[in-house]
Amino acid sequence: MLPDRFRLGLGSGEALNEHVFGDRWPEADARLEMLEEAVVTVGPDREAIEAYREPGGRGPVTGGLKVCWGEDRDACVKTVHRMWPNEALGGELAQILPSPRHFEQAARLVTEEQIGASVPCGPDPEEHLAAIRAYVDAGFDEIYVGQIGSDHDGFVDFYAREILPRFTA
Repeated sequence: MLPDRFRLGLGSGEALNEHVFGDRWPEADARLEMLEEAVVTVGPDREAIEAYREPGGRGPVTGGLKVCWGEDRDACVKTVHRMWPNEALGGELAQILPSPRHFEQAARLVTEEQIGASVPCGPDPEEHLAAIRAYVDAGFDEIYVGQIGSDHDGFVDFYAREILPRFTA
């Protein structure tokens, strides 16, 4: 899939994916602390990136976010709410849920308003740009944006036309 390239993605893990091995599953605080020891950042955190760069960290800092592009913002919010509601789960909840059934139960707590406030949705370039700028301003070198929903062609066209030109030198 990635000829002559290697990508490594790290996180603190989710009980859903990890607890099946039968080992003790540490609390999210402990996992985040272990992750921080090994990696600098998993979100737009300028201090973490500076802590990586100051002692000589040279590799690119990469990050990613999810969006839902479409012509109708309300429809996009509904799509994310239906397909990826865990994006708006607060605190450690998404890190400790051990089964898909538990995710479904927790997702019932997420409202469309929460999704609209936490995921860039719809056709307004400024909403998408603001989310990306948080990563740029924190010092990320590479930012990956993933479309939630089915209109990938429209998403790519929109980003090629409205978003990428704003970040070219």
